[in-house]
Amino acid sequence: FALPASRGFDAEREQTTQRETGHGRREERWLACTEALNDWLDWPGLGQALVRENRVVDLRRGAAREVRRTYALTSLSAEQAGAGMLLALCRARWGIENRVHWRRDVTLGEDRCAVAKGDAPQVLAALRNAWLAIVAGHEGLTLPEATAQCQADPIRALQLVGALLTTA
Repeated sequence: FALPASRGFDAEREQTTQRETGHGRREERWLACTEALNDWLDWPGLGQALVRENRVVDLRRGAAREVRRTYALTSLSAEQAGAGMLLALCRARWGIENRVHWRRDVTLGEDRCAVAKGDAPQVLAALRNAWLAIVAGHEGLTLPEATAQCQADPIRALQLVGALLTTA
């Protein structure tokens, strides 16, 4: 992306910037994309090359906490997706991470699980998926709240899964 001006890259690239402030930090996301590199790269189906930079500033300290630059290729042409759309697509990927992986890895401790033999990992993954589905079906309960309630009260756990409709 640091091509000489004589190659025309600066004139042919589209870029966008997005800023958000919250949670004690300011995040700035910048993305530039171009079709100008398509002839240089031997990549089947290449639509555009892009570079993305994320900069996170801790507002309490005023210092940059993290700067990350990544490069990518996409099959989407400039007509199909401009810089703003590509930045939105990059951000949408984190929605999956936050909705699924974070809940499984952090809240349910999947990464800390030492079970690795036979079918046990798949069985435990199925049980975790079932638990996520059960909790999702009960409004007003977050995953950590439901997990804590059921750990403290096994009768509540049975009620949530529908195995126990009433207590005597």
